Amino acid sequence: MNEKNRLVFVVLAAFLGFLGVHSYYTGHKLKALFQFLPGICGVIVLILSCILSIYILLWPALILLLIPFAWAMYDVFTVGTDVYDVPMKEEHPALEFWLPILVDFVIPGLILLTVVIIKLIPAIWLSQENTERLNCADNLNTLGMAMQMFALDHSGRYPNLEKEKDFEKLAGYDKRISYFICQANQKQRYPFLWIGGYREPMSPKVPVAVERIGNHKGFVNILFADGSVKSLEYPHSTYLQLAMVLRDGITKDEFEMLKRKLKQFDNPQPAASAKKAPVSAKPAAKKKVPVKSAPAGRK
Repeated sequence: MNEKNRLVFVVLAAFLGFLGVHSYYTGHKLKALFQFLPGICGVIVLILSCILSIYILLWPALILLLIPFAWAMYDVFTVGTDVYDVPMKEEHPALEFWLPILVDFVIPGLILLTVVIIKLIPAIWLSQENTERLNCADNLNTLGMAMQMFALDHSGRYPNLEKEKDFEKLAGYDKRISYFICQANQKQRYPFLWIGGYREPMSPKVPVAVERIGNHKGFVNILFADGSVKSLEYPHSTYLQLAMVLRDGITKDEFEMLKRKLKQFDNPQPAASAKKAPVSAKPAAKKKVPVKSAPAGRK
């Protein structure tokens, strides 16, 4: 009669204990059958629930698998002989004790923890992104109120943020200059593009400022002439396409002007190069060299 190896018994219990393979190895065939039946039923139910997308069957499948699994873990720490009461050969006692704990508890626990972290990271990132987007919308709202106060004090003229004097005057209406800073893109001092050109907008929904595309993935904040702010879902990368989204509530002339202004953000004008001197088509006239007259001879 061959002596059974306890390490083999432990390995079978750790990996295939829910099917009773370890009990069959030691000759306990009846016990192996009682462990095999719920285990194989759990596997079948689990496969059917995944194929048929009936996720309510996952719970009974897990229960059917848990019963033989717990039984196998109990056998690992209590069974030391085969069906004939012959002690199994123990060559690595420490490994035989820690192996099932490592395989059945530590490794699955680490896998579960990794899956949870992977699932939580997008949710945390999305929550942070939403917070930054709402913060930028609030800052843009503050900018809109400052622009309204600026327009009231300057005969309806809106400020041009590219001019230092207008920027300083606008900042004087609200000391919290931080609303010009976008937390999603720290490198940009001015995350909002001033559309400008509207002295007295006829429509309250004419956009006067737009957030730079790309500051918030899939979203862009818009400031309207009435001081309201809207966060729009915008998956595109060009400003001209944004005009089509913003055409509701404005006149045709305002829409055409909006398209021209947003198109400039897609195609910024390059810096003017130094002007070259015009080249004349005609060759330059040769300078005439004055000819000195010969000195008069003596008579």
